[in-house]
Amino acid sequence: PDQHPNSCTNIAVLCVIILTPNQHEVYAEVGSNVLLSCNYSSADSLLWYQQSPGSAPQYLLLIQHYTGIEQRADSLDSRFSGKLNKEKTRVDLEISSAEVTDSALYYCALRPTVTGNLRNTIQKLILTIQTQTT
Repeated sequence: PDQHPNSCTNIAVLCVIILTPNQHEVYAEVGSNVLLSCNYSSADSLLWYQQSPGSAPQYLLLIQHYTGIEQRADSLDSRFSGKLNKEKTRVDLEISSAEVTDSALYYCALRPTVTGNLRNTIQKLILTIQTQTT
């Protein structure tokens, strides 16, 4: 018996996994709390990456869908946290007290439940942190 009836295992190759960012660009001020979100249709694990200009993407964290367990990069600042909302099939990256250096391209990605059509398994979000204007 399938332990996870919402997974794609029963239809394997026909399964289309969809991952959609709630916003493609986010602007926030220094010191504010920022929420980046992606909706998904099915996944085993959901991941967040950060890519600063001129650098390769850096792994931030992974959240296991069925257990909700979060696995963080060792160097990840405590201001960053992941949150999984299973009812809304949404994964969030929360950044508290945003800094200018948090401005980057963020990727939400999913590790599918099965191999098959991997279309739309990575999505990009652009975060720009601005200093307060007077």
